[in-house]
Amino acid sequence: MIEKNHHEDSICDLQFKFNCLYQQHSRIRNIRFRKIFLTIILILIITLFHFNNRNELTIKKQLKHFDTKNYNLTNVSLAITTYSWFTSRLKFFYNHGDIDEPKYVKDTPMCSLNLSILELLKYIKILGPKNVNKSAIRFEWLEKQFPEVKSGGFHAPEHCRARHRVAILIPFRNRGTNLAILLYHLHPFLQKQLLAYRIFVIEQVGTDSFNKGALYNIGFLESQRYGRDWQCYIFHDVDLLPMDERILYSCPRKPTHMSAAVESHGYDNLSADSDKFRHRLQAKRLPMLRYNKSIARYAALPHEKNIINDKRYAALYSAKKRFRKEGLRTVRYLLIGVIKRTLFTHILADVNPDKYMIKNQTLPVVI
Repeated sequence: MIEKNHHEDSICDLQFKFNCLYQQHSRIRNIRFRKIFLTIILILIITLFHFNNRNELTIKKQLKHFDTKNYNLTNVSLAITTYSWFTSRLKFFYNHGDIDEPKYVKDTPMCSLNLSILELLKYIKILGPKNVNKSAIRFEWLEKQFPEVKSGGFHAPEHCRARHRVAILIPFRNRGTNLAILLYHLHPFLQKQLLAYRIFVIEQVGTDSFNKGALYNIGFLESQRYGRDWQCYIFHDVDLLPMDERILYSCPRKPTHMSAAVESHGYDNLSADSDKFRHRLQAKRLPMLRYNKSIARYAALPHEKNIINDKRYAALYSAKKRFRKEGLRTVRYLLIGVIKRTLFTHILADVNPDKYMIKNQTLPVVI
């Protein structure tokens, strides 16, 4: 009986030792695994830091070719921006437009055009067809003409609360002369309509094919850093000037084609851009309004002809099918910088971020 107990105790001791050795081996294996895992994580962090640091140096090197004194390099994104990334972080963004808002008193009335008959007749004379001056304008002179416009191209009436908050999006590249003329006409035009507005100029960096649609999408996203309460967006060409002040830049209930009659098209507008919008709206069964051609007349500014895209007709034909797969939700871009200019908010972006490297000779001259 005693021998049996002793034998059993010996077996228990062996099992205990085996279990102890197994547990020690398991702990050692887990520690090694953790060390390997932490080493891999550390290598990835160092690699990403080195990559981002190299990208930052690359961007800063490129920015020295710009007017860097107006740049805030903290606004430069070091990563590709996508729709999902932007919208997921939108609520954490600081509203850069708050500082420009008028400080209204509690009983400030809403803006209205309820005028007497004599005032109405006078107002109709003010708002009507106007002569358009297409002469070149220097930005140095232009920036002194509108002291009432806040930095970044924001304006709102002081004596009343605007009924409409409008974001004007202007895609741009190498059209400095056109842009100056447009701003000279557009600011007083918008102010007469008692709007709260900000003008965004979205400039495409590089020599890739000009992608107006991507720039509009970028402008739509980045404009929300300056307020999330824009009631409507106006997609505006840099080379078109409104010729009648009765063209309302306010916010209708339905999408509206504003440039119904363009000078360069024999006062008709059958552009491919308009057709693309129309196809997308039709696919969603949304009506598109169009202003009367006798009022919605636009003058076209002269400029150098762009390289014609050989695939433009195929792209137009497939636009109605592609809109479900591409658009705002698929936009990808690298935000190079944002500047609050005197008369507009200047957004610079690379619409082809996958190539990433920006060659010195491809950079445009910033106004």
